[in-house]
Amino acid sequence: MLDIDAALTKLAGAVGACASLAFLKGTWPERVAMAIGGSVVSYYATPWAAAKAGLPEGLSGFLLGLFGMTVCAKVWEAIQATPIAEVWSAALAKVFGARGAGNELRDPDRLRIDRGFLRGGRVVP
Repeated sequence: MLDIDAALTKLAGAVGACASLAFLKGTWPERVAMAIGGSVVSYYATPWAAAKAGLPEGLSGFLLGLFGMTVCAKVWEAIQATPIAEVWSAALAKVFGARGAGNELRDPDRLRIDRGFLRGGRVVP
């Protein structure tokens, strides 16, 4: 049997996500994807948030849908603004250190200094 109260509580998150559509920028497909993301955040996090905040589940669901979509929007903006080539370059340089191609640290003495092998003002071989 369908419990109307439970259905309305879960629907509150979707309504909150749709309410925040008016305040977001982007194309319609992006906005629809963010609304779905806000609804999903609300669906799964409402019971926990209601218990933590002491609010009714309907209000918690609405607020999570409203602000969960905003979080999805900010994550989407961060993904779009991320310079992928620079991130991979920095990650590879971190993993492989100075041995990687294109790294300006070619001097072995400088490598020892950068890696902390400087003792008493001189480089330890």
